[in-house]
Amino acid sequence: AQNGFALSLGARWWFVPPGLMIALFGMGLSLVNFSIDEVINPKLKNLRQHRKRARRALRLERDLAQRARRTPVKETDR
Repeated sequence: AQNGFALSLGARWWFVPPGLMIALFGMGLSLVNFSIDEVINPKLKNLRQHRKRARRALRLERDLAQRARRTPVKETDR
């Protein structure tokens, strides 16, 4: 690209696609690294289980709040 004057001719296809492919390849390797680390590292495994429990508790709390909003409140005579 440099010897063929790609920048001066506006031929971006000489350097943009290879750059994108290198970036995607690096991102893919990092995602594989994160997943392997999560499986192998017991601290991260416990963290994942803790997050699942927290999400489940949050979902239950939201459901209970929605049910409470739907239930009509009876007014009492004073």
